Amino acid sequence: MEILQNFQVLFHAKFNVFFKNTQKKSYLNSKSFCITCQKTEFYTMIFMYFYFAARGFPMYKMLYETPRQFGNLFLFSDGRYLTGVCFEGSKDEVKHSACTQILTDSSAVDCFCQTITWLDLYFAGKVPDFVPEFKIENLTPFRQQVLNSLMKIPFGQTVTYGSIAQEFLCADCKKMSAQAVGSAVGWNPIGIIIPCHRVVGSSGNLTGYGGGLENKAALLKHELFYTFNLSASIIKT
Repeated sequence: MEILQNFQVLFHAKFNVFFKNTQKKSYLNSKSFCITCQKTEFYTMIFMYFYFAARGFPMYKMLYETPRQFGNLFLFSDGRYLTGVCFEGSKDEVKHSACTQILTDSSAVDCFCQTITWLDLYFAGKVPDFVPEFKIENLTPFRQQVLNSLMKIPFGQTVTYGSIAQEFLCADCKKMSAQAVGSAVGWNPIGIIIPCHRVVGSSGNLTGYGGGLENKAALLKHELFYTFNLSASIIKT
């Protein structure tokens, strides 16, 4: 069922792009053309469904241009969900090597529109009140717990790997190393939105960021700047 849903979203996205590219042509308004399109869509969907079910669905990739002090970002999707966010040219980009098609129009994939809106708000110094729909493959229970902890870290604040490990100790009464937490944090495929950049070393040092330490430092500086300005404005009022 999930394969069928993913396929339907994928195919309709492609078909919508086709209509947008040809909507200025007058013959699109003719009844016979519309009927032909409906038949073509139906038979093509049948063929493409079995083709992609056998070979796997393609991934989509889109470049997001960030403000000057940051590296640009790549967004990844399976056609329905956001599956990755990483800095261009970073080690994290290897996690999404299965991408087969680069898009320039975000309207073809809804989750790209959501993600771009989220990132625009974030880089404007605002805290978005929504999260783009995302899906993470190979998500173990431990990784899920770590990612849940990351999502709780407020904008402009940091925690240490050790403090996250301590959360597990308090919750499960099991010993958990900071190294194990660091491995799960570094595995995170949805950068910035799942804010792994807010996790630092025990002495506050910047370590272990697949997007590059310069980008990690820039993100934290960006958040600290807007957090400080917000606090100052509240004091003045």
